[in-house]
Amino acid sequence: MAKLTDKTLANSSAITPTTLIHIVYTGDPSQNPAGSSYKAELNQIAPTIGGYQYYTAVTVSSAEILTLNSLPVVILPSLGTSQYYDFKMYFEYDFGTIGYTGLTTVRLVDDSSNQLSGNINCTTTDNVVAIWTGNYTSSLFDTNILLRNGSDPTNGDGTIKLKIYYNIVNFG
Repeated sequence: MAKLTDKTLANSSAITPTTLIHIVYTGDPSQNPAGSSYKAELNQIAPTIGGYQYYTAVTVSSAEILTLNSLPVVILPSLGTSQYYDFKMYFEYDFGTIGYTGLTTVRLVDDSSNQLSGNINCTTTDNVVAIWTGNYTSSLFDTNILLRNGSDPTNGDGTIKLKIYYNIVNFG
């Protein structure tokens, strides 16, 4: 019988939130006095070791950016009335070839337009990267997290990509 230490390492592309791992629970002697063996997904252990349980990426097209005030983009959907998000988000603005006019206050908001992040100015001719970390701190629990700009910009052909690592936290 092959030993686990004899196995080759997995490729990084095989390591996802749903990758199965082998755990031994020493507090359960039902299978063996030394502990019982179980399978688990990596996303199950993230809260225990301090990581994020979920990941999603949202790409905001040029057409969506041009209506980023009148039609904000849902980044994370509303949760129940007693839950909120703990998240880390990478914001990537790809300038493209034509700059936007008025894309100066890109930010995260809730359904009531309460601001949840700092503003990002995307009117430069350069690509922009920003990182947002922290708890979703709106006083309204049952609300979406949206990407919005202070007004609908004009011109431009760039895109925005948000890479979001998050946990869903139960209040109380």
